[in-house]
Amino acid sequence: MSMTLTWSPHILDQCRTRKIGCDRGSPCSHCVSARLSCTHSAVVSSTVSTKQRVLISAKYEQKIDGIARDIDGIKHMLHNLQVREYGARPHTLAGPQSTQGSPTPLAEDIQHHPGTNDEIVWGHSVHMIDFIKTIVRDGASRSTGPEANQVLLTLQKLLHTLESPPHALQKRSSQEGIATGRDGITMPPQESAVTILRWAKEHASNSRISWLAKLLPLDRFTNICQNLYFSVQEYSEIDFILANGFLSYVYFEHVVVSGRSDYAEHSRLCRNNLNTALSQLPLLTPPSMDVVAALTLGSYNAVEDSKAMKAWTFVSAASNHCLTLGYNRYQPYAEQTNMLCLAQECLFWAVYRLDKGMSLRLGRSSTIRDEDISISPIPDDPGVRTARIQGRAYDELYSPKGLLREETERAYVAESLATELQQCIDDTRAAISERIGSLTANTADPVGVLYMQCELICQYSLLALVLRAVPVSVGAVCSISDECLKVAREALRAHEECISTIRSCKNEPLMLMRYVNWAIVHCPFPPFSILLTHAIQLMDTSEIGYLERFAASLEPPGSPEKPDSITQPHHLYNILCKAARLYLDFNTGQMSGGFLGLGSDAIPSIDLAGQGLRRTSVAALPEFQYEEGWLGEWFYGNQLVMSVLDENAFL
Repeated sequence: MSMTLTWSPHILDQCRTRKIGCDRGSPCSHCVSARLSCTHSAVVSSTVSTKQRVLISAKYEQKIDGIARDIDGIKHMLHNLQVREYGARPHTLAGPQSTQGSPTPLAEDIQHHPGTNDEIVWGHSVHMIDFIKTIVRDGASRSTGPEANQVLLTLQKLLHTLESPPHALQKRSSQEGIATGRDGITMPPQESAVTILRWAKEHASNSRISWLAKLLPLDRFTNICQNLYFSVQEYSEIDFILANGFLSYVYFEHVVVSGRSDYAEHSRLCRNNLNTALSQLPLLTPPSMDVVAALTLGSYNAVEDSKAMKAWTFVSAASNHCLTLGYNRYQPYAEQTNMLCLAQECLFWAVYRLDKGMSLRLGRSSTIRDEDISISPIPDDPGVRTARIQGRAYDELYSPKGLLREETERAYVAESLATELQQCIDDTRAAISERIGSLTANTADPVGVLYMQCELICQYSLLALVLRAVPVSVGAVCSISDECLKVAREALRAHEECISTIRSCKNEPLMLMRYVNWAIVHCPFPPFSILLTHAIQLMDTSEIGYLERFAASLEPPGSPEKPDSITQPHHLYNILCKAARLYLDFNTGQMSGGFLGLGSDAIPSIDLAGQGLRRTSVAALPEFQYEEGWLGEWFYGNQLVMSVLDENAFL
């Protein structure tokens, strides 16, 4: 029996075209009824090919090779970045200290390169912290004497503090100023207070007394003190702050003239009371003229105690109160007397000066913006003019936005500010000369010249800071311009004149401390870091000797020797000078027990021709090349180094 194979045709073409259901007959019923030719197309069967390996073409191989090269390039960049951060070659890390008192190097990190003659290379970095790291890590691998070991230990301590988290530096400050109430608080004797108030009224033209009168009228201060001593009702915390702040300054000024030790003790007593009262001051206080004056006194007191953040807190609150009360605005229809309006304006400009100074000191925008001020400044007040330039210097040169400026634009802004500052300096010098000429007729204010000299030093420091923002020309061997170096040296000359005046004061240690806190720490003092960088880059030992004289001049008479301490300005500057001399001795191969000796006492000439090149020719020095962000590194690095003087960072 034969088998018949049945074929099931595909859907016919006509049915598919007309989208009609096909019975798949041959011919189909639809084509028969429509009398159409019944046809169908051949369908190619889909055969699955066997899987084959996909071969990579030469083009893809080239792409893979390119990716590999890019990865190698990234690794190389990261390696160079690490080398730039930790020195020109792998050096020792600051490890545990040996029993001999020198930093102990880690053995696996000590590598000597042939042909370098163990030379330390700072690489013309503008960052002072990089310099300290270089000395610590390279000096640990060398055979040094006991003096050099002590320097390395102190630098290691400084480096550890600088690299500590910010909260570690504020550990002690958070424990200070705990409110204890008024129990046990004493005031100077009533008879002494009455005498000093009369003296202040009789010497209203005294430089410091007239400055206090800008915060509040003298009559207002006197009434507050009287209410404190003869109070019928409980006096406020603000009155207590104002009275003790005013009395502490007036007693201090009297000591300058009389040298009375009991008045010096009364001044310290009032300052202690002031600190206690400030620690109890509520965070939110209702704005008033007395509150603004109290906060301003608290800020000044914090500056003189080297507590920058506390000073910023007080002056920020005072600034906000001034804006709330409208002291910054011109009010033609104000229902106030002319004397009251003048007192409010004087108080506002006192807050303005401190606000701008603290802004530049801490590297943050000021609370009071120049665009918000519509009142006229006090005529012939050099402090307000300087403060305005301080604000512009930060906003236009050293703020995060200012640091993004093109170098040509930054140089133009710096030169414009420098021109204004130079005019301020000329005016201050003329005023100092006039005051010196009238000293014989005005012996009641012997330190009036000193305060003006302090103002001059602040102006020189600001001018050096402004000129530091100007890049040097191509091919220079130093990262600092000649004009900036000249101003830095002038600042140190002005400092020597001021120190000479301080030595003649009857309360020399106290006056020196106040001067250092205002003119050196508060600014801060960029001429030192500028000249130190110049001395290191050009291997100039005479410049270092000049800076060593500057550091020694800051030491109060009779202060105890603390070779490993950096909590005082003269200790910090002295250890940086020793580090610079150690750096030069390492590179010249002249290590000896007497490497810390002072250089020449002669002040270097302002003429920069040949300065520092007596030992090294210009051709032997590499050309300086700026790296991106160099100015910001220098500015904030210098602030970080100086921050160890704030709030007793070393415990």
